[in-house]
Amino acid sequence: MALNFSRFERAREIELQRELFLDCFPECRGTSAVTLEHYRWKFQAFPDAVSSYEYVAHDDSRLVGYYAAIPYPYDIGGSLKRSGMVCDVMTSPASRGQGVFTKLGHYSTEQLKSSGIDFTTGYPIRKEVIPGHLKVGWKIAFPLPMYIKVLKADTLLRSRNPALLAPPVNALISVYNFLTGIPKTNLAGLKSQVLSRSEFLASEGYTAFFNMWRKSFRNVLVKDMAFMSWRTGAPGTDYKFITLRSEDAIVAVCLTRFTVLEGIPCLAILDVMVTPTVLGGFSMLEREISTLARVSGAEMIVVMMSRHCSKRYGLIRHGFLRSPRTFFLILKKLADDLDERELLQEEHWHLMWIDSDDL
Repeated sequence: MALNFSRFERAREIELQRELFLDCFPECRGTSAVTLEHYRWKFQAFPDAVSSYEYVAHDDSRLVGYYAAIPYPYDIGGSLKRSGMVCDVMTSPASRGQGVFTKLGHYSTEQLKSSGIDFTTGYPIRKEVIPGHLKVGWKIAFPLPMYIKVLKADTLLRSRNPALLAPPVNALISVYNFLTGIPKTNLAGLKSQVLSRSEFLASEGYTAFFNMWRKSFRNVLVKDMAFMSWRTGAPGTDYKFITLRSEDAIVAVCLTRFTVLEGIPCLAILDVMVTPTVLGGFSMLEREISTLARVSGAEMIVVMMSRHCSKRYGLIRHGFLRSPRTFFLILKKLADDLDERELLQEEHWHLMWIDSDDL
């Protein structure tokens, strides 16, 4: 195999890239993720001078690999850094096992370094893809478990056939959720509101809230209003924001989206930000989340976050259970002046689905 590596020539190769995407992610057939509109949102609309970085591997004239990164801005220990959030890494099924993934990964991360990217991030859930990253200098930072709150067990039990068990199991789930849903703190003075994307983007107070909240962690994604507008603007998506206000000032924000995971209708929590002075406000957020989940027909609430953050928000006390499914934060330091130890400390980070391109 005579591999050649280069920047992706979008105008000439976009159709080949879309075909490769379908070959590598057949589960996406019939979804908006396969459309050109989704590609343009993801790789051409990011609010930065450079919207994305894309690289390819060719075997002669055949496109056999693709590697992309979006330049997410991070506050790392008080300094603004640019992360290459790596996504849509693909190797043609016919070319797997021949080193394409590793060689393209090495080429692409070197190109990202020369372009001024300080570090790269990835969020794999399939452990079999991690060794290829490790071969070119990536490191596993820490796990990001999925936590679930079961509202109904209908679909879960139906897949195992004992449908007659659903009523008594659902009754037990309701009792458990009632007990864990009892407010854990005095929430007087806080007001909640569920907003559509357009309503949230037109609202006031988020910038002041975020600038205050970001001081709670050493390492945070810079989720300004421009980023939030882009991140929630993918074709075919519908996001709901939940805000808490105290004396008209925002003190907490939660981002949610209805989705189907492994055949189960779920409400996914993509982000939770609660100022330290009202951490107990997560109880009110959780009640709004549960109500939104039931209205949307979800049978589970799911969230991905670090163990450190799950303790901070008291997920277990609010009825969430750690599932067997676990993502991992993997990263590669590129900038010579960046302290890698800063990147590997779990307690320094606030990381959730919003930091990835998932959901």
